[in-house]
Amino acid sequence: MQKYKNHFIPFPILETERCILSRITEKNKAEIFSIYSDIAVMKYMQSNLLETADGARVLIAKWSKLLNDNEGIRWGVFLKSDPTKLVGTIALQYWNKSSHSIELGADLLKDFWGRGLAFEFTKPAIAFAFNQLNINRLELRCNPRNTASSKIAAKFGMTYEGTLREYVYIPNKGYDDESVYSILKREYQEIEK
Repeated sequence: MQKYKNHFIPFPILETERCILSRITEKNKAEIFSIYSDIAVMKYMQSNLLETADGARVLIAKWSKLLNDNEGIRWGVFLKSDPTKLVGTIALQYWNKSSHSIELGADLLKDFWGRGLAFEFTKPAIAFAFNQLNINRLELRCNPRNTASSKIAAKFGMTYEGTLREYVYIPNKGYDDESVYSILKREYQEIEK
């Protein structure tokens, strides 16, 4: 098995005008619970609502393992105006190193929707994927009814590739469709010129 450099150690901290993307720790358990137990946030997610704060601890441990295993990264999105306030998360996950592809995913507290924050904190994560991980293909997958995610994909010049019908089975929810958007490295480089 080929060894790959772990690009996530030390943990990469990214900044935008209003946000700091940093590591999520046990101290953020309450905020993680607030995000992933919110019906509106979870409406189009491929998992069920968190029911207990312990579920948040399990998620944080899962993300730490992802990082330590060099399989991907999930940043906490903190406000510069209040650096202890975690308002969302953004991930680069499902990293296929041999195919140089990765998937992007982000979640944001409902109170912060409609402020342009998701676009703002997605930009440095995409740059990190192409420039630090040297990927060739970045995907965004979402429920077709998730118009906020579709708009983010469009703003970054991603191509809609189609919808996978009943692609995902979610316990207690059933089968759900998944739309696929992507951007290739050469397309990203053209946009960034």
